[in-house]
Amino acid sequence: MESVEDLFGVKTGPSLTMYMILYPELAGEEVMNVLDRVGVPGFTEFAKVTGRGPRGRHYDTNIWPGADGVIYCVVPSDLTDTLRQELAALNSRFQSSSNASRGLHVFTWACEQQI
Repeated sequence: MESVEDLFGVKTGPSLTMYMILYPELAGEEVMNVLDRVGVPGFTEFAKVTGRGPRGRHYDTNIWPGADGVIYCVVPSDLTDTLRQELAALNSRFQSSSNASRGLHVFTWACEQQI
């Protein structure tokens, strides 16, 4: 079987982690400030997403107000611990200031290739 490098000319590098960060819509700037401070090289943002979860429904309507944002970013292994700590601290601040009705949801998985 051919390697990814053979098939696509992709060089494999340090271990990478894909992050999916869900955040309250009004907190987008604070999340991006964390990414900048940590040195995350880039991201993709979905600025307004709706749905329901453990903190309630957010459909951006009069009955179910509010929306969330989502950021995907690929992080090299040397930044992973710092990013996780910074996001955990930000989540604690959101929860403290909102009686636990707002906060982050952060999911990670191994990123095996980049093209």
